Amino acid sequence: MAAVEAVRQRNSSMHHHSSPPAVAAGADRHELAARQRAPQPFIPSTYGRGWRAYDVAKHLATAALVPLRATLLLVCLCSAWLFGALVTAGLPEEERLRPLPPARRALQSAVKLSVRGVLFSMGYHRVVERGVPAPREQAPIVVCNHRGYVEPMYLCTRYRGLSLVSAKETAAMPFVSTMAAAFQAIQVDRLSPTSRHGAAEAIGRQATSDEDVPQVCIFPEGTCTNGRALVAFKVGAFAPGTAVQPVLVRFPHAHFDPSWVWGNLPYYGLWLAHMAQFSNEMHVTYLDPVRPTAAEREAPHKFMARVRSLMAAELGVPTTGHSADDVRMQAHALQLRLPIESACPQMDHVQRTFGLQRQHGREAMDLFAGLCGKEARGRLDAGAWARAIGERPVAASSASAPAPRPAAAAVAGVKRPPAPG
Repeated sequence: MAAVEAVRQRNSSMHHHSSPPAVAAGADRHELAARQRAPQPFIPSTYGRGWRAYDVAKHLATAALVPLRATLLLVCLCSAWLFGALVTAGLPEEERLRPLPPARRALQSAVKLSVRGVLFSMGYHRVVERGVPAPREQAPIVVCNHRGYVEPMYLCTRYRGLSLVSAKETAAMPFVSTMAAAFQAIQVDRLSPTSRHGAAEAIGRQATSDEDVPQVCIFPEGTCTNGRALVAFKVGAFAPGTAVQPVLVRFPHAHFDPSWVWGNLPYYGLWLAHMAQFSNEMHVTYLDPVRPTAAEREAPHKFMARVRSLMAAELGVPTTGHSADDVRMQAHALQLRLPIESACPQMDHVQRTFGLQRQHGREAMDLFAGLCGKEARGRLDAGAWARAIGERPVAASSASAPAPRPAAAAVAGVKRPPAPG
């Protein structure tokens, strides 16, 4: 509760302001309104749609195709696992990120062919590309927006050598761990500062090495999205101060959203849903490598912001303050039976505006759920929100409107409002 009490003390010091605390903290009203209108990046476009006549007809039409695809998928997965195991057989742990000898590189090429077969069995018969993958001499680091597990597999087949930076829990999945090791992946435990620091050092060493090591592929969002926005980037890909090649992936669709996000099918369900499609479409754009300026080498967050803006402009989507912390908030919202579509308060903005740390987000949501009650459906009116954080009520014209989701989910738990008299 220490952080929550700190927020309350901070809010108490702002009583002479007539505006809500986010505005008093220096945020512009229009900017706050824009944050509230930002797209929700962690639910699929098909969320809550239910089955339609087309879906029924499609599944009937592909009923005979799915077993054939599943057989091909299993064969290709086993092949990738076998060749992947041979790539790393007898290789000491400390040699995993070093240049591979020719024999192991040949086996790695066999893994790539097998992975491409996996994607073919999932319906990705043809991938539309624009631009070309840059060699390591031009871009030691590749950065890409993240939609699921399809684009990491595909990118590994398109570069001569590519070390994916992957979450520890993802790399521990069946088959994935062996293929990740074969592609010389850098694993990171996102909840461990020690692991994150070690991964940052490994990225820096590999990006600046003079040896023939693989390029490093990083998904700077740190989590999967539905593609409607670019969420907050992590600075790790930009800290080494080397050139990066931005890569953009899109999945045009009408009936099946392949994004691996809350509200969509689970992991194995997505595999099956891919195979139940007649065909799946993926567009990949390779932008020219971007080099940091001298000032950006000294301040990597500026380089990160420039690359992020460039990628967002090319994708035609906005940038938001959502992060992987919002995904954890979604998971907790499911336990509290709060609507997941409104459980993402853009934690990056919340932390900077209210001083709330990630470890206290769950506690704040618990108290918020208690404030709302079972009938409020995850919404808190402005009067209750103001009382909860120790502020004067906002103007009457806005008191009946739902509280801003970013502020409500983060700070409504400072103190329970008094019972109505």
